[in-house]
Amino acid sequence: MQRVLLEYYSIKLPIGIEDRVAHKVHSHLQIFEMVDFLGAEVDIELVLYLAKFAIMLEMVVLHPFNPSPEWGPLEQATLDHMEAIEKQAKQLQNQLPPRVQLELAATV
Repeated sequence: MQRVLLEYYSIKLPIGIEDRVAHKVHSHLQIFEMVDFLGAEVDIELVLYLAKFAIMLEMVVLHPFNPSPEWGPLEQATLDHMEAIEKQAKQLQNQLPPRVQLELAATV
């Protein structure tokens, strides 16, 4: 497996679940894509986990959460949230190893 595309719905995991996550090195994953990136703590932790244990990881592509056009015009709160997502992505880049590029995909 060289590429993973993750689409998930954020859920609250039971306390202590991180203790059951395997800490094994993965030597094939090169590209990881996350759809509906919100910049939440769980999003950041997942990317950092993969950067640490997927030793061949070269690129992380984040597709920011993008409200559906069916929701109507974007309100200022949504625009502020989009700016916060971009800020979180930039901060995340500074935490990644130099071998891992981070790309923030454009929203439609």
